Amino acid sequence: MPNLAVAFDLDGTFLNNDRKASRDDFNTLVKLGEQGVVRIVATGRNLLSLSRVIDIDYPVDYAVFSSGAGIINWKTKEIIYSKHLNIDDTHRVIDELNKLNLSFLVKESIPDSHNMHFYFYDSSENDLLNYMSHYSDYSRPLNFNAIPKNATQIIALIDNQKHLFNVFKNRLPEIKTILTTSPINKSSMWLEFFNIEVSKANGILYILQLHNIGVQDVMTIGNDYNDTDMLSEFTNSYVVSNAPHELKEKYKIVPSNCESGFSFAVDDFCKLYGY
Repeated sequence: MPNLAVAFDLDGTFLNNDRKASRDDFNTLVKLGEQGVVRIVATGRNLLSLSRVIDIDYPVDYAVFSSGAGIINWKTKEIIYSKHLNIDDTHRVIDELNKLNLSFLVKESIPDSHNMHFYFYDSSENDLLNYMSHYSDYSRPLNFNAIPKNATQIIALIDNQKHLFNVFKNRLPEIKTILTTSPINKSSMWLEFFNIEVSKANGILYILQLHNIGVQDVMTIGNDYNDTDMLSEFTNSYVVSNAPHELKEKYKIVPSNCESGFSFAVDDFCKLYGY
């Protein structure tokens, strides 16, 4: 029997709309651990945000956080991997954002990526401002003369201008650009910028190498555009039914995040191995 792994997004995938796991999904995680399956959270949340939804004894083995910028061994709480934008890359991203008059924020380096520096082109209330209300003790205006030397990520608000994703990918080929739906209002679109090597997929691959697990022996499940890298990297990929139509056209569909879709996907995956 080969070594197996299950990697899953949290918000909108494993967690329901109240940001809680269903009893079935929680029990599925416990059973996977009893069977020796490596359990990997793959989330856009930073460490502080992650600790708000899963506790220190949660039945997972690793967390790929900040969309793959960092990896933590959840049992030992050791950060085993991190990647950052250097100061030159950060300046390049900011310059391009300013050309289009976009509001954005810069997150400090891991493990302090909950500390953020913001610049709002439009000072009226917006989705990023609502996001920052969850980090009121950790947010401050950006000082353009003191930009963080190493940034975990930059987040820009693009509302519904999805075409800007390709614009920035073309303008900044040396930077990783990710399109994602706002976790706050569930409708606005964000762009996230990272070190070129950052992705949920690369974080998962790093863990697979530690455990000698083949890429064909991992299951992934997600619900949004920022899961695309990990879904496309591995054969056994699923999306919950609340995912965008574009993703549901490409991957196996299971019930929604409010209907224990995670457990359905795990059951389907494990049947391949006689579990």
